[in-house]
Amino acid sequence: MRLEASSTQGVVVPASPAEALALLADIPESTAHFPSLLSLVAAQGGYTWTLAPVKVKGIPVQLVYGCRYTIDGSVVSWSPVPDVGNAEVSGTWTVTASGTGSRLVLENNLILSVGFPRLFRSVAQSALEANNAALIAGYVANLSKTLSGRPGGRLRAPAR
Repeated sequence: MRLEASSTQGVVVPASPAEALALLADIPESTAHFPSLLSLVAAQGGYTWTLAPVKVKGIPVQLVYGCRYTIDGSVVSWSPVPDVGNAEVSGTWTVTASGTGSRLVLENNLILSVGFPRLFRSVAQSALEANNAALIAGYVANLSKTLSGRPGGRLRAPAR
């Protein structure tokens, strides 16, 4: 079964666009702010993400996926690495000037392949959407803390 979830989140931070882009373009440093990330491993010209498992109707589901990253001006983009894990993730960070700081907009698209019975489709879809939205909101909030000079944004040391 294929399930999909998309999320768009924006935030304004006091950091300059150059400072914000430097953090977002440093993938190990940026992902050190992502909730539930168990590991980030450089592989196949990108990174393989492994997230902590969540339960859907008592069935554990763990997202594993690979992404390749590109930076073009003020946009950091990622696209799926084929045949890595059980999910495909793509999206962008867009950084623009906003007053004396920056506006960051994250667009994220997730496609998850799971072996659930069709009966669970609506429950699994709702759970995926809620979990994805919570993870993205937490990620944006943690990056905002760091880019605002507040403690507590980075959750772990960057994977290098």
